[in-house]
Amino acid sequence: MARRRNNRSSRRNKKRKINKIKLSVLIIIIILFIAGTFKLTQGAILAIQNINDNKQKTSVKESSENDNETLQTEVDKNINKKYTILIDPGHGGNDKGTIANDKVTFEKDITLKIGALVAQKLTKQKDVQVIISRNEDKYVSLADRAKLANEQNVDALVSIHLNGQTGGSDATGLEVYYTKEKDDDSYELAKQIQETITSYIDVRDRGVKSDRFQVLLQSKMPAVLVECGFLTNNEEVKKLKDEEYQNDLAEGITQGILTYIDENMKK
Repeated sequence: MARRRNNRSSRRNKKRKINKIKLSVLIIIIILFIAGTFKLTQGAILAIQNINDNKQKTSVKESSENDNETLQTEVDKNINKKYTILIDPGHGGNDKGTIANDKVTFEKDITLKIGALVAQKLTKQKDVQVIISRNEDKYVSLADRAKLANEQNVDALVSIHLNGQTGGSDATGLEVYYTKEKDDDSYELAKQIQETITSYIDVRDRGVKSDRFQVLLQSKMPAVLVECGFLTNNEEVKKLKDEEYQNDLAEGITQGILTYIDENMKK
């Protein structure tokens, strides 16, 4: 009898131990299931948030890129802009400007590229609005360029050109022109652009000069004409055709304009 009781007691204890183990395993499984479900839920939430964030970033980027593709030829009346600059790529259409010795490199094409780069760089400034006298290969008269600047009431005009040497091919370098006929800050604008470009790139500094160019005389605001280099010089024309050099020229012109705005127009 004693043995039977001991055996029964032993079987009960084994069952209790087995039941406790089963219960513990069940509890662990439930905890793991809850934890796994929570992680999956959090992962799904994060994935959705990342998708939304990426969509917003893509939308902003595409909007910014589209803005840079369009260069305005007149003011868009944006009240948040304080300063309006007219960028004037010289020549265009049947007016080729200076022609290089290779007979296929024209001033009108390079000035358009540099002018477009300057305009795009300036549009990134929150307080600057840019218009451009031509954004394609078309003819615009000198009178119409000045007229555009006057009608749009711009704060400054920057005309971009390339130089040519008559009877020679050894002349090189950069010079910026203004006219003494106007009592304004044209000289200051020319000086800032000349100094900034020559600090950005390795080019002969031919200085700031005065002349009676029509687009400068007929415009009613500070106006300058930038001669970016000589197409008649075979070595300089190689640089002027180089996209990186064009970008450096555009950066120098842009920073010169911005320095002028900071030091003169904000007085």
